[in-house]
Amino acid sequence: MKPIYTCFDTVIGPSYHYGGLALGNTHSLSHKHQVSYPKKAALQGLSKMKLLLDHGVNQYILPPYKRDYKSLIQGYYDYQGDFEDNLKRLYDDNLNLFSAFFSASSAWLANAWTMTPSIDSVDCRYHVSPASLQACFHRQLDVDQTITLLTKSLCSKSYVTCHHPAAFFDEGAANMIRLSAGGKGLYLFVSGSFNTKRFESRHDSRSWQLLVNQHQLDPDYVIYLTQHPDAIDAGVFHNDVISFGLDDLLVVHENAFVDQANYCDTILETYSSCFGTDLTLIQIPDSIFNLKDAVNSYFFNSQLVRKHNDCYLLLVPSRCQGLPVVDYFISEVSRQWEKQLDVVYCDVDESIKNGGGPACLRNSVDVFDDPNIIFDDHYIFTESLYNRYAHVINNYYFDKVVLSDFKLIEYVCHLDMIMSKFI
Repeated sequence: MKPIYTCFDTVIGPSYHYGGLALGNTHSLSHKHQVSYPKKAALQGLSKMKLLLDHGVNQYILPPYKRDYKSLIQGYYDYQGDFEDNLKRLYDDNLNLFSAFFSASSAWLANAWTMTPSIDSVDCRYHVSPASLQACFHRQLDVDQTITLLTKSLCSKSYVTCHHPAAFFDEGAANMIRLSAGGKGLYLFVSGSFNTKRFESRHDSRSWQLLVNQHQLDPDYVIYLTQHPDAIDAGVFHNDVISFGLDDLLVVHENAFVDQANYCDTILETYSSCFGTDLTLIQIPDSIFNLKDAVNSYFFNSQLVRKHNDCYLLLVPSRCQGLPVVDYFISEVSRQWEKQLDVVYCDVDESIKNGGGPACLRNSVDVFDDPNIIFDDHYIFTESLYNRYAHVINNYYFDKVVLSDFKLIEYVCHLDMIMSKFI
């Protein structure tokens, strides 16, 4: 069976705000505590999914993760005092923790888990590992719900093995690229560098080594890479901020990896050895697109997908329109790559202000079976579901929010009411 490229996105939650909590994420840090627009953010994310649906991409949609604000805040105060009073108290006592509790961080699904298809595993099963997300406390709050989602509702236990999160720093599929020639995958697993000066690494190579063993992947089809410390210090907190790839196309910034020239040779040689054909590798020179511009534009966080007709679609952040790098990339793809690629601009700017472009908002896997037997069809994105969720967002989400709004019990009750609309 030909692989079916399958995407997963969540609806951006109603408490969406700019908390500035993400380690090494310059967009998040620069927008800390500014006014946010949850309705606009959620509609932009929904429109991105609809765009993929209109192009025939197999798309699943997950409701926002639900936070139990009362239990989190009352637990912090050892269940002493009134919840309404403790809301205001925590805002004054520990603003970052208050923000973390109200974070809508589950929106960025790319680093929620890593899933590998059955064709890559010795036991011919799909495998999924929830990311530990230890680098950021507000993301750790999502892990239990991710495990519940994967094990209790989204994935079929008959076909999918779900593993425990690693005990090491692990940021999920945001640091993975799967290349292929239509069948078995060649994996690029990217970890952080310890030689940074400004920001610390968020991914430990040991988590990838554990995953390769647990997912029963062929070690000859695995390449380990290390992020360049200059890239991390420039705000490349995940690899999907500085490179992207799928099948026989890999696009990387010149300064994405340590010892990049040698590793690019290794990738090309390994791909050819594994599949008997050539990989198209496009390096974007720093001289025409430096690390700062790459991070500011989020070009490398464009979402590359394979359509059912074996053509490809690249969703590019709308803020990249007019940048010379886009013209350079398109000319290089046309010259070097034989496949048809449609480049479409996509406005998810509210998410990018928090450090999440089109690729950050999704997770994905190649499915070599009927997706309806692998995943619960309750989550399949349809025109009807699009209309239903758009109605909820348009009618109940806040137009704009500042963090202090969540001190009010009325706001918290309204958040809970909105979440009930997604059941």
